[in-house]
Amino acid sequence: MHLWPEAGFFLGIAPNLFGSFLLPFAVYWFFNGRQNRIVPFFRLQTTTELNQVCIMGFGMLLVNEYLQLVPVFGRTFDYYDILSSLAGLIASWLLFTRLQPGKAISI
Repeated sequence: MHLWPEAGFFLGIAPNLFGSFLLPFAVYWFFNGRQNRIVPFFRLQTTTELNQVCIMGFGMLLVNEYLQLVPVFGRTFDYYDILSSLAGLIASWLLFTRLQPGKAISI
């Protein structure tokens, strides 16, 4: 498929951008209202808990990206993937805090 260079670049970073954007929403959807041992680590009822989830998610994204430097996996390392993951996570954090006005989450 022949695309403009900008479209090819965006399609290259899109999985990281959208995946990291959906991270807090997926955690909230998956763990909200459930009771098991892991739920206390992933509650999103305060800003501190949201910050912890976002920091843990970004840490896992960094580990995943740096593991791509190992030649066994056959993947390519890219700093733009890290930057797009960070941008998606920041945008998600901002939107998630705005959409939860009735909760204890506040900016």
